[in-house]
Amino acid sequence: MNEVQQVTSNGFRLTGESDLDLAFLSLRIALKAYFSTYSVSRNRFNPNDPELDKLLEGNLKYCEACAETIVHFQHFFELIIKDILRSDHFLLAVRANKYPVILHKILHNQELTPEEEQRVQSVEFSEALDNICSLISSNQLQCCQDVQFIVANKNTLKVLNTLRNKVWHRGAFFLDYTKLDEFIGKFVLPVIEATTQLPKYQDIGVLWKYKNTECAIDPIKAICNEYESNSNVSIGKIALLKEIGRAAYNNPLSDKKKLEQRRDERIKSIEERIKEYENRSETIPKALLISKGIADMRYRMETQFDTPYVEKAKKIAKHEAAENYSEIKQCPVCGVNSLVLNDISDSIQDSETGEEVPYSWVDSAKCECCTFEIDSKLEIKYYNITIDNYWTVTQF
Repeated sequence: MNEVQQVTSNGFRLTGESDLDLAFLSLRIALKAYFSTYSVSRNRFNPNDPELDKLLEGNLKYCEACAETIVHFQHFFELIIKDILRSDHFLLAVRANKYPVILHKILHNQELTPEEEQRVQSVEFSEALDNICSLISSNQLQCCQDVQFIVANKNTLKVLNTLRNKVWHRGAFFLDYTKLDEFIGKFVLPVIEATTQLPKYQDIGVLWKYKNTECAIDPIKAICNEYESNSNVSIGKIALLKEIGRAAYNNPLSDKKKLEQRRDERIKSIEERIKEYENRSETIPKALLISKGIADMRYRMETQFDTPYVEKAKKIAKHEAAENYSEIKQCPVCGVNSLVLNDISDSIQDSETGEEVPYSWVDSAKCECCTFEIDSKLEIKYYNITIDNYWTVTQF
């Protein structure tokens, strides 16, 4: 083993299934990139400007986010489709016909050496997609009923692969902002939802899923619903939902809803065991009674680590508000009272008296904890969403 090989031989796997690790990490990267497309464009973003796409042309941060979105969504689907094929038979996902010894081993369920595994090439995405659609359509896979959505969305996946090739091999094509929203929101995210709900992948959310939000909005579901139920989708509302998703990924606090669910499940299990002892009129072990209290104590200990983040965010928010005479609200994403509403002051001449009448309005809002940030060009009051309308005007 040479020095380079020695240096790169030490590492780790997240779940023990390296392909799935990488698939769901790619999904996480793709979602974070897509959700960030509003944030990186916010300074020039105006949902009511018909020239929005032209305004954002050449924005390097948008180009970077767009490229990561396309490349990593495609990579996710490529690995998932090959995993489904491999689950049925290893040969469906690889090319081994050039190596008779390796092919013989595979056909007879013999283990390959690491060197032999490296020689076996994986099939290209387009070939894997054709293979799985043919097998599903002919009802050859055990999971056919669960994965019919792949056949129904074959064209979407083919277009995604084409876009990936344009970005990866030529780097000269980026979707317009509004078209990226439409392609991902209307066509790609529904396939993501269907894939992540497959029984095999339901418990891998820890690798890719963002944290629950205080406003109880799930960005993926909400964006899918917008494109499914509206013929005239508000690009501003999609921007708001993306920013909720971006901040949910950036939220440094514990996911209390998940911790509460875990605590409640533990306590329920303990109570069921206690009930079994009671039904048998047997003495309940002290350790079992104590474990109920331990489950609740563990929850409190897990959440107490959030205190420094919360206090720091509140302190910064208070300072920012004092500097700018602003108001502080609860953040709809992380739930901390650290959302600073930034005021702008001006005056207008009274048409009757001719006097200058001062007034102020809230122009933007930023959370000092999870970094959720929007401005008044997003017309919240028209979005029918469980978030307060922060854009108020005050006349003095």
